[in-house]
Amino acid sequence: MKVLISGGTGFIGKALIETLLDKGHEVTVISRQKQERTQLPASRYPQLGWLLWNEDTVLDSRLDAHDAVINLAGEGIADKRWTDRRKQVLRNSRIAFTRKLIDLIERQSWKPGIWLNASAIGFYGCGSNQVDENSAQGHDFSAELCSDWELTTGTVDDWFCRKVIMRFGVVLGQGGMLAKLKPSFALGMGAQLGSGEQFLSWIHMDDLIRAITWLLEDNTCSGVYNLTAPEAVSNKEFTQSFAKALNRPAWMVMPGFVMKLMLGEMADVLLLSGQKVYPKRLEDAGFTFDSPDISTALKNVFR
Repeated sequence: MKVLISGGTGFIGKALIETLLDKGHEVTVISRQKQERTQLPASRYPQLGWLLWNEDTVLDSRLDAHDAVINLAGEGIADKRWTDRRKQVLRNSRIAFTRKLIDLIERQSWKPGIWLNASAIGFYGCGSNQVDENSAQGHDFSAELCSDWELTTGTVDDWFCRKVIMRFGVVLGQGGMLAKLKPSFALGMGAQLGSGEQFLSWIHMDDLIRAITWLLEDNTCSGVYNLTAPEAVSNKEFTQSFAKALNRPAWMVMPGFVMKLMLGEMADVLLLSGQKVYPKRLEDAGFTFDSPDISTALKNVFR
């Protein structure tokens, strides 16, 4: 299968590309920087191609036919405080880019047979408790961002291709959130956030990549899928499990009001409210998790 991937040089994208190439797929990566081409050497992966993109030309108009598109583009939602400017960056990197990508393919003589689009469990809103793919949209910024991004793919339905919306939970792997937390936890300064009762819906990176390839290759899968492990954990449980995996104590508590002073709206929505999200459709499709619980997941990350 020939697969076009945007956001392919990020935390998730790099792991996905290697897996797809190892499985024998051809991959074309949309990239903004030429030096990113060196991350996966052509000598090892001759079936890897690159499509240079920049703000002026949007995308190289010479686009060969692809069987599938996997759209992972988007700035990290928790990387910076949510100022008005930052919110616009988050919207542009997801919604505006996706519109440009769809517009480009609209002008081609071919259309993909499969479209996989990233989204997030933020769709359900902060404080959501025991939700699945049938649950309603939330009302905070994260929920609106996810909803608008998903709606942007509406044009794809006119192509009569199989479309999948992937709502990611927090991804645990060698990078991402764990990389940011590890230095303080390794020093024995890991801290529970606020009350610690808020839920964290997570997924191990290996399970995430397996799920994405499952959704790509199984022609019976379409619609919305939550990509989270089946067992969400409280922040308190996560904090203790992470500290244990590093063989360090974690006795500190970061008060909620301090986090709100430091991070503003983002702290309330992403860190202090929590979400308990269940991957019902993924499990109904027959997918099984190699890391179904937090202890196994963290052990597998740091093995």
